[in-house]
Amino acid sequence: NIMAADIKPNWSVTEKLLFRFFFLLFPLLTLLWNKVPYYEDEASSVFYSIAHWIKGTFLNIQTVVSHPTGSSDTIDHWVMMVTFIILSVLGAAFWTTLDRRRTNDQLLHQWLRVYLRYYVAVAMLLYGFNKVIPTQFRFPSLLALHGQLGDHTPQNLLWHMMGYSVPYMVFS
Repeated sequence: NIMAADIKPNWSVTEKLLFRFFFLLFPLLTLLWNKVPYYEDEASSVFYSIAHWIKGTFLNIQTVVSHPTGSSDTIDHWVMMVTFIILSVLGAAFWTTLDRRRTNDQLLHQWLRVYLRYYVAVAMLLYGFNKVIPTQFRFPSLLALHGQLGDHTPQNLLWHMMGYSVPYMVFS
């Protein structure tokens, strides 16, 4: 609960721009980020198409083949992050230009805080449950176990080790 003394009646233009930027960025990151590389719904495929267009047009990267690696450290994810940031900057500027008369966005600020609290709580609970009930890493397949060590990426090797050692998976 925000006390009356905590409410600043007039936000500066910079405060409004920053709040509106993060108000637009956080839902993009929390609602779409985990879905984007796998085309799970229409919004994800739209943003993924935009990222591929940006990658081809501005970065001159023509590869469109992307294989899920389990990691978010791919060129597709970095382009998607920059896309979300650009959309949030443009959206915040447009919103601030259209809504000059509003002195603050206190109600939206409160709702954003509630949303982020619930998001973080659910993320922490799901992560905790994946640790307590060992479902985060799967036991390595026979194909992975019979493959040569050099054929594995460092991440795959770590994931196979974690899936093989259930006590270590629960402990870590």
